[in-house]
Amino acid sequence: MKKRMVRVLTSAALTAAMVMSMGGMTAFAEVSAIDIQKVVTTDGKTYAPNTSFSFEVLSAEAGSFGEGNQKVDYYGSVNGGLTISSDKTASYSPADGIIDGDDGLKKTVVGAIEVNDNVFADQPTGVYKYVVKEVIPEDKYEGIKYDETAYNVYLYVTEKEGGGKEVSSVVVTEGDNNDIINNGDEKTGEILFTNDYGKDSDNDKTHDLTITKEVTGALGEKNREFEISVKIDGVNGEKYNVVTVVKGGEGEEDETPTSPLTSGEVGTYYLKDGESIRIYGLSENDQYTVVENEKYAVEEGYTVTYSDEDGKGTVSADDTELTITNHKDAVTPTGIVMTFAPYVALIGLAGVFAATFLRKRREDF
Repeated sequence: MKKRMVRVLTSAALTAAMVMSMGGMTAFAEVSAIDIQKVVTTDGKTYAPNTSFSFEVLSAEAGSFGEGNQKVDYYGSVNGGLTISSDKTASYSPADGIIDGDDGLKKTVVGAIEVNDNVFADQPTGVYKYVVKEVIPEDKYEGIKYDETAYNVYLYVTEKEGGGKEVSSVVVTEGDNNDIINNGDEKTGEILFTNDYGKDSDNDKTHDLTITKEVTGALGEKNREFEISVKIDGVNGEKYNVVTVVKGGEGEEDETPTSPLTSGEVGTYYLKDGESIRIYGLSENDQYTVVENEKYAVEEGYTVTYSDEDGKGTVSADDTELTITNHKDAVTPTGIVMTFAPYVALIGLAGVFAATFLRKRREDF
């Protein structure tokens, strides 16, 4: 009788009915492998990170889910029934481009989870539970918030026609057994892990740096372009989005993409007075170095100063600013003063002599 009940519970029709009535379940019928969906989100101005995400299958103990006539008892995990090979990862790189700020960048790890029927050859028919999670590495990629969601995977093991056993269907729930997964929307059927890379306000770990040129002094050339070099030392292979910034009225700004920066490499940019570049995607341990071409100070008489003293540092918050000021004042040429100095002295002496002579003549009269 018990064996018959298990067969009834694991038939395709009743499984579908149970899934629809409970709402918190997603069913995969007759599968040998399950895909994993991965999404990375950003602020819409940041390149994809240079990293990979991996997943793991964890064992679960026996238990039950559902209520009343829909209550289902399940067995604990059988070793090897559900596996993920080490090469089944979701890989991202700056070559994926700047990630869309609304939907993020979604990738599918096809056949990530393998369902192995042969493991259950000597096991009783019934439902077996496993747990699938994303691996959270000890050496986390800076700026990424990892997904801690746990997916419960239930394998329905039934007898095959002609003998033997098979996994005839799979049911997946998210978190607690009675959680509703995906609410029946277009994502139904997905095992989906989402990693935030600076989009969410509670994960504000990627920042921007604005570098502005300021020209001062009577001889400062405000329409002249000044050359600056910028280097970001961050994660190997990481890329940073760079835009030129033009300010309009009422505080408005227009951004135009320019040459991006790659970690460890030097980029060259040209700025006039009041112009800026802005670099997106900097995390807190990324070190920036900004240097202006020395010829302006050495050969052309400009005094060059940086608002952060030396043009080096890290960025720990959005809207960080660095201003490079080039100052050049009018200076009286020393040679001209020396050339006319004797004549000025003679004129002064002549004035004194004339005043004395004229006063003496008035006294004589």
